[in-house]
Amino acid sequence: GHAGPKDFSRAWRADGADDVTPEDVTRVSSLLDGAVFTTRHLYKNQAHFCRGVTSLAAAHQLLFPDLEALPEAPRESVLAAARAARFPTTVAEYHSAKHAPLLLPHLPCLIAIAKDGATPLYFPLEACKIDWSAHH
Repeated sequence: GHAGPKDFSRAWRADGADDVTPEDVTRVSSLLDGAVFTTRHLYKNQAHFCRGVTSLAAAHQLLFPDLEALPEAPRESVLAAARAARFPTTVAEYHSAKHAPLLLPHLPCLIAIAKDGATPLYFPLEACKIDWSAHH
């Protein structure tokens, strides 16, 4: 049945991520919206409701969405300072620092919302298990 990481990997190829259109992201996000997924990389895995997928790969998705709203020059300055201090700035860098390097960093992330009801949480697709039986 349902799509898994290898199916996504064909669309979000490491050498052809430009082939993924905004329409592809919208279509996949609508298919996954409301699906329950469980993390697979933590000592105590957690369940979340999916609110869509990122348009960027985990290797490019910034950890801090507020930075995405900044103009390019200040954003790059903040990112350079963070990298100089050895802070991870992307989902893939964070996952590598805290858990293990991603095998498929070119895949998008699933989006969930934190308990505060506003903060987006990004989970690399390969670190998640989607429970299709709990989905509409």
